[in-house]
Amino acid sequence: MRIQKYVHSCILISEGDKKLLFDPGKFTFQDKLVAPETFKDVDFIILTHDHLDHIDIDALTLISKLSGADIYGNSEVTEALSAQGLKVHLFEEGQKILGSFKVDALVTPHQEILSEKCPKNTAYLINDKILNPGDSFSNKLLRFKGIHCLILPVMAPFLTELDVYHFALKMKPEIIFPVHDGFAKPYFLKQRYNTYLPYFKDEGIQFLTLYEIGDGISF
Repeated sequence: MRIQKYVHSCILISEGDKKLLFDPGKFTFQDKLVAPETFKDVDFIILTHDHLDHIDIDALTLISKLSGADIYGNSEVTEALSAQGLKVHLFEEGQKILGSFKVDALVTPHQEILSEKCPKNTAYLINDKILNPGDSFSNKLLRFKGIHCLILPVMAPFLTELDVYHFALKMKPEIIFPVHDGFAKPYFLKQRYNTYLPYFKDEGIQFLTLYEIGDGISF
């Protein structure tokens, strides 16, 4: 299985000849460093929640048209995208087999933000190896403590670096796959990664430094 990052929270997971795409959002395509055509052969698309940095409706529509991929999301995502003419399969609890992927879904609250309402957020576990919590640090996720690879937001209006550190210590993953940093300039991204690295190393956790588009890891 291989997991790759395509800016911010857009994640591509490959297993055999099947590909699963998470959260192709505005930040991924904003600077035209990544094109929707990059994902023309994905088989499945999962959307963790209805925020622009996780869903770019124009890019998603084109990816869907090019790939014919099935799209999955929670009830808010389903409702919002249906209004845009996209068919989304409701998947916010339980388990589904999507090709080579066993996917478990769990509704977990989005971290608090300056808004009248937080979006409904769903976390997804892939093949018992990779956990994508979306934008949640909920204690509900502790059922996945010790996960092999934790996709972890490391920059956002809803967190501090101490929030990131303490949540990761509770989760005790083997590997941290940092995301939600697509708005940071390269020099600042490296500075932040360099801040996290020694602290997680001391805890025996591998913190990946994902600087380039398509960077990732296989296991």
